[in-house]
Parts: sequence; C-alpha cells; structure tokens
Amino acid sequence: MGASGGTVAISDMLLRNRDEIACVCIDGKSGADALKRRMLDGGFSKCALEMGTPAIVQAAASMLKDEVDSGTLSHIESPALDDSARKSLKRDIGRDGWGFADGPDSIAAPIESASLALWAARTTKRDPRREQEASF
Repeated sequence: MGASGGTVAISDMLLRNRDEIACVCIDGKSGADALKRRMLDGGFSKCALEMGTPAIVQAAASMLKDEVDSGTLSHIESPALDDSARKSLKRDIGRDGWGFADGPDSIAAPIESASLALWAARTTKRDPRREQEASF
C-alpha cells in the first residue's frame, strides 16, 4: 500500500496497539520508508519493525504455502483474502525463490500481507509484554 490514506489508517491502528504487537513486517515496496518513519515517530519499537527484503518475502510465501498445504493454518472469514489466495500468480524472486503477484483479475496484496504477517509471527522472538529487569 502506498503512502496514502490507507497507510495512515493502518499505522494509526498499529500505533494504538504497539504495546501488544511483537513484530510488524513492512513490504519493501512504495511507501515503505514513509510508513516505517511514521511508526518510529509514533513510538513504535525499532526492534518490532522488519523490512520485507526479497529473502523475507520468499520465506514468507513459502511458509504460508507449506502451512496451508499441511493444514496448520486458518484465518477469519475474509472474501478478499480468499480471492487473492485463489487468483494470485507466482512471481520469481532471485534464482530459486518466488512470491505472490497480481493476476489478470486479482491483487496479491492481501495474500502477500498475510504471508508477511505469518512470517513475522512465526519468527519473532520478541515479547512486547515481557518486563525487563536490570541488576547491578
């Protein structure tokens, strides 16, 4: 999503819930730097932000496909996500990787966003509720 009104609404929601969010992965496409800056300026932890590099996008797409194939993943009702998952195409990333691409009658953003959210949830070691102590 570009740096439009939709990005502002998303960042506002994330900022409202920043104390409960362990990790957010921002796709490296247009508007990513502006969204990252807005999040950091709003007090979001730098440790909780990951930028979606090509390697992460590949890993996220593969992880989502593997979990769907093994039956270990489900989601709340979302016709837009279902449509995106069914109709998106594969695009090559690097030598042997792939990611989601828009199809002739679909947008890949919902399924790609879901894959990055899954990747962030499965790979982060950060616990936003953990209290840290220092002993001297």
